[in-house]
Amino acid sequence: MAVAEKTNVSNAGGAGDTEEKLLLPLPKWKIWYIMVVIFILLFFDFATRVVVGPLFPLIKAEFNLSDAQLGLLNTVTLIMVTVLAMPLSYVIDRWRRGKMMSLMAIVWSLASLVSGLATNFGVLLTGRAALGVAEASYNSGGQTMIMATIKKRRRTTVTGFLYTGMMLGIAGGMALGGVLGAKYGWRNTLLILAVPGLLFGILAWFMPDFKNPAKSAQGAGAGIGAVLKSFVTNKSVMLMVIAYAFVNFLIYTTLSWLPTYLIRYDGMDIAKAGSMAGVVMVTALIAMPIGGWLGDMAARKSARTKILVILLATTIGTIADAFAVLLNFWPLFIVGALGVSTLIPPQQVSLQELVPAHQRASVFGFYYAGIFILGGLWAPFAVGAISDAVDLKTAFWVAIGIAAVAIIVYAFVYKSFNNDYFRARQQEQDAAALQK
Repeated sequence: MAVAEKTNVSNAGGAGDTEEKLLLPLPKWKIWYIMVVIFILLFFDFATRVVVGPLFPLIKAEFNLSDAQLGLLNTVTLIMVTVLAMPLSYVIDRWRRGKMMSLMAIVWSLASLVSGLATNFGVLLTGRAALGVAEASYNSGGQTMIMATIKKRRRTTVTGFLYTGMMLGIAGGMALGGVLGAKYGWRNTLLILAVPGLLFGILAWFMPDFKNPAKSAQGAGAGIGAVLKSFVTNKSVMLMVIAYAFVNFLIYTTLSWLPTYLIRYDGMDIAKAGSMAGVVMVTALIAMPIGGWLGDMAARKSARTKILVILLATTIGTIADAFAVLLNFWPLFIVGALGVSTLIPPQQVSLQELVPAHQRASVFGFYYAGIFILGGLWAPFAVGAISDAVDLKTAFWVAIGIAAVAIIVYAFVYKSFNNDYFRARQQEQDAAALQK
């Protein structure tokens, strides 16, 4: 490839690269406005997604449900995320990102209201499905805005800090689900969580945006089939999707079932189990910024060096979870959450770097769909089914084993990264030339 031949491959994306021109240069106060809105909406995106986990015992008692049916409440959300992530992200690449994110926040808040008002399992399941529709491509728009407004040398760090909103939302959702559920019941808990998303969804409508950098047959104007083909033939993108899908299976097992695990194997009540699960997830407040900082430090040598950070974090997280189950020592789940949270910022930025700028929202949608189809989508239901057939501890062992395979896959990403990185830079140049 022309670009690769002219560039020192060992320094791909490293200190030798020139700083690319920002797609959306803004004064600092506008950047802060965008980042604060994204952070808060990330919090409530994931809080409304996971809050149902600590409420499982209350919902189970009212509707007389099996563990598999309880798991389906999270799985149906992920099904909708999976089905709609790519097409909605494709739309984001062609429309106003802030307005799309605003509409999604409002819809997922209304879906939480519907869930809280459910009079039977079918209505509750429908509300959880609607929640997934709204959450399908919010992250695509958010990550694209980061890439457009933040300079290259700080992107992974900023991503790490912003994604503390996601993990804090997970921790907050777990804790609020336990505390509010015990005090006010599961219905009122879901109703309470709906209000903030409505307010900040309105604020997202006013975020500044940028025009798509390419409107050509080879760029953002290409049909969704052509865009999809470009991702499928990108070896590094495909491997990253597969690897994180396996990690995602373990993540969604933990998100959905850790409170129930703590109740069954550690004798905790619902309030304490929700709070302790929240403590496990709140480690992201440390892990996300650390992952971002380590990613940017690694990128000073080369862009693909961030993959080594991902490899190490995946290894630590998987081993820690294995010993947590083996020794029946739940605090080790904290170390596991620390590991899988650390890998997220370099994972997100590396994925964006592997495609041209005009496909960044679309690739995030493709990535989201892939990691759920191959991993997280099935985790809540599959773990519930295994729990019904054997026990919950065995189900956790299955999830840990699947995540361990990701370590091997990430090693192959490291090998293929540079070729795909330079191909993306060449595609950006070609698209820019067609615009002139």
